[in-house]
Amino acid sequence: MNNLFLFFIITLIFLFIISIISYFLGTYSWSPNKDIPFESGIISSDSIKKINYFAKFYILAILFVIFDLEAIYLFSWAIAIREIGWPGFIGIVIFIFILLIGLIYDICNGVFE
Repeated sequence: MNNLFLFFIITLIFLFIISIISYFLGTYSWSPNKDIPFESGIISSDSIKKINYFAKFYILAILFVIFDLEAIYLFSWAIAIREIGWPGFIGIVIFIFILLIGLIYDICNGVFE
């Protein structure tokens, strides 16, 4: 516990010193160009800002991330199958069942259409 407290104190001192050094050495400047959105080296025009994206695309992207993370869990489970035994197998079956229920719910609501 003493080492953790010492580490915490040293970290706070280090952050305080870095903040003070950056305050004295750093400069602040303002120009009108700082308020302009800048993307890929091209200043965007007003017509690009008016493009509307449907919420279905965002939902589909979130579902992709969820099922991509599922693959990571399944790969790590496959590597450790001998160490975790039957409790791990039952846990992964429950995990896949919950995701399958979510997938069926998404299909019934027409997310993939």
